[in-house]
Amino acid sequence: MGALVRALAVPAPAISKHLRVLRDAGLVLQRTAADDARVRVVELAPGPLVELRGWIDEAAAFWTDQLASFARHAEGQARRSRRGRRS
Repeated sequence: MGALVRALAVPAPAISKHLRVLRDAGLVLQRTAADDARVRVVELAPGPLVELRGWIDEAAAFWTDQLASFARHAEGQARRSRRGRRS
């Protein structure tokens, strides 16, 4: 945890609390280093991130479609408005 404290300039108790929350949520995994039982290695858990990426991709596709539809609608409205002014 010392490396995180130095890198983030956040007090150790705060980092410990955040890591515990992330670990309890299944977002990070924690293990003891093979060569030193005092060292804890924390790494991202890939499963939840894959699920999150899937949700983000679905949301991005939805909003891309919605915005494209709105753009087509707005362009059509603008063309109709311009034609109406010429008459």
